[in-house]
Amino acid sequence: MFEDLSPLLARIRERQDVAGVFALLWLAEFEGERSLKGGRRRRREGRRDQQLRRWLQDPASFAQVEALRKRVGLVAPDGEDLTWLFEQVTYWLLVCGAEPIDET
Repeated sequence: MFEDLSPLLARIRERQDVAGVFALLWLAEFEGERSLKGGRRRRREGRRDQQLRRWLQDPASFAQVEALRKRVGLVAPDGEDLTWLFEQVTYWLLVCGAEPIDET
């Protein structure tokens, strides 16, 4: 994989459509599940991991989702109900932004 994720993350952020929010969901779910499983504690985070986490925690992630929701609404032009998409991406972004509980 790329050493620097900036170009990929910038392209996703520029997307102001359903595909962009789906990409955001995929990354947030990936990172969120890893966090919930304790992946960050088991291994040292590399530069890409830190870069992805910071990008997901950026308020622009929530703004991207909210902008699409306001522009498109809960139903896509093709008639698909997008409620689940907005709920899922919001959930995973919150998981990514939460601090892990120190159980020591």
